[in-house]
Amino acid sequence: MAVTLNRLIEMMARSSGLFISSTVTTGVATTTLGDTTLTHDINTLYNKWVYIVTASQPDIVGQARRITTIAGTTLTVAPAFSETTTIGDTFYILPYNPDVYRDALQEAARTLADVLWLPVRDESISVDNLIATNPGFETAVGAGGNSPGWIKVDSPTLTDETTIRIHGTNSLKFVASGLDQIYQEIDGNMDMKEIVGKTVTFRAWVFAEDASAVRIGISFDGGSSFTYSDYHDGKDHWQDLEAKADVPADWTNVGVYLGGTNTTCYFDLARAWVDPISLYSMPSTVPYPGPNRLFIQADINRPEGPYDIYPSSCNPSGRILRIESMGIATPPTSSSSIELSEVRAELLIAQASVFMFQTLQNLDSGNSRQHKSSVETYRERVFLMRNSARHRMRYMGAHDRFLWNTLEDGETRYLKLER
Repeated sequence: MAVTLNRLIEMMARSSGLFISSTVTTGVATTTLGDTTLTHDINTLYNKWVYIVTASQPDIVGQARRITTIAGTTLTVAPAFSETTTIGDTFYILPYNPDVYRDALQEAARTLADVLWLPVRDESISVDNLIATNPGFETAVGAGGNSPGWIKVDSPTLTDETTIRIHGTNSLKFVASGLDQIYQEIDGNMDMKEIVGKTVTFRAWVFAEDASAVRIGISFDGGSSFTYSDYHDGKDHWQDLEAKADVPADWTNVGVYLGGTNTTCYFDLARAWVDPISLYSMPSTVPYPGPNRLFIQADINRPEGPYDIYPSSCNPSGRILRIESMGIATPPTSSSSIELSEVRAELLIAQASVFMFQTLQNLDSGNSRQHKSSVETYRERVFLMRNSARHRMRYMGAHDRFLWNTLEDGETRYLKLER
């Protein structure tokens, strides 16, 4: 569930004593708008703010102007809107500048991160994976129909697929007209002497409907010779194909290949490994000071789960890590929502009202005493709500960091697995 910025502004305005939602019924101008349904006292509306919610002219959506005069049911505002209002446009009348509401809501979202947090789950790391770029094809196919990190051999047609997938939100749809392949070199961080004689294991999930048409492979000489997996059986399902090869003494590079012949297929979740890897760049989705919990894929043939608490007794290579953390809910801007229910948003509204009235003490000094009183009222409300099970979220319990930890190098954070 999520609450939009406009709904939050409405809740704040109602809480502070004045909120009107209305529709333009007369007038087409940049400085006036009329609503024949308005029945409020003129003194109540004077000097308040008109905030455009929806409009035929999209440029004025989100603009706010102060009411300078009122004649019957016609409101005059200053300065002028950048475009004319139109009959059917909707607007709010608010006691304070919507920018002040917005800034206060954004600050409150950051301040309450310990009690109004966003559950974060990241499954982008496969243990020991040497495929550095786009191993799960989650990065969209870009210019020229290329999948980032992967290089075409011949001319396969590549597109994103969101329905037929084994993990995450995307897989790669691969259409071959002849023998076509894509590949990625994985030897960038490997010492040539140290890996000679060791085994490279390459696995990738493949969905295909044609038998003996799709397989994966490893090459040590730029694609002149290969060690292949078995073919996909073509029975209209996902298979986790595997190719293994020992590194020869005369290797020049290590490339992993996905390919098919005159067929349409789908690739997902590619992994390749040689030696254990202990240090991983922390995914950008995991905020400081997380992670709170670390799990590992229990069955390598079931990427969607179940997951065991890390470490487990299984060989971890090629298995997905599930990182769970307490994230920061999206601070509401003009074009977004915050990931809260309206019940929990009540706490956000109370904290935002504290910040808003603190700001108004400086901007509206003539009413400073009234604003100071409002600050104290909402502070007390925040205190009560922060300790209410109805409003706050239960803290995410943490796993003992047994055989895993986090490291920091300047602004870069790492996940370290003790192997």
